[in-house]
Amino acid sequence: MAALIQRRLLYYLSPSLLTCFCCLFSPNFERCRFGTAFLFNYRIRHNEYVARSHSKTMNDAWNALYRFLLPCMIAISLCPSTAQPAYLDAYPVVSVTSSLASTQEVLQEVIQEEGLTPGQVTHISDMMARTGPALGKQQGIYRDAVIVQFCSAPIAWFMAEEDPRQISHCPLAITLYVLPRQGETTYISYRSPGNDSPAKVKASELLKRIVLTTQQRLTTTSHP
Repeated sequence: MAALIQRRLLYYLSPSLLTCFCCLFSPNFERCRFGTAFLFNYRIRHNEYVARSHSKTMNDAWNALYRFLLPCMIAISLCPSTAQPAYLDAYPVVSVTSSLASTQEVLQEVIQEEGLTPGQVTHISDMMARTGPALGKQQGIYRDAVIVQFCSAPIAWFMAEEDPRQISHCPLAITLYVLPRQGETTYISYRSPGNDSPAKVKASELLKRIVLTTQQRLTTTSHP
């Protein structure tokens, strides 16, 4: 009787144990969830079959298949994923060893070389430092942070003609920020318009090209 209870517990707990294991180590939660659902459904079907059939041969076959599928699901869940989470795709970021002022100077040069004019520069860290105490925030998040805006007329027209609502993506913006206690590491980030339409792809490619060119120049040239 005790052995039967142990087997039943293993039958029904194994999907839950697989979930816990894969949530700890799997880089892809969707695979983990799929594997767990598959095994749980398989176990239910297996129990339904056993209840209808008393064939020991078939029961052994079902158990052998289950013992084969369990490690397969674990292996699939642990396979490295090439896809990034959506939130990472929406906010690409690179870093350079350079002061924020030097990084901003190079970034604006690269924007101008694209035939564009850098627009307003918003000192977002100053605003947060000014308003933090009133909100009960005693510790700042950024040592320094600015947002550099610019606009491309061809891309603005392209996006607006594609969908008038997409004008909300203009002006385009690239953010530079430095975190406390990280020396002269400056992060360059931007909000991607997405890649689900030709105009959005065009805008994303422009932002990516500007950011990567800026990073490359600061990597190959010494800037204080």
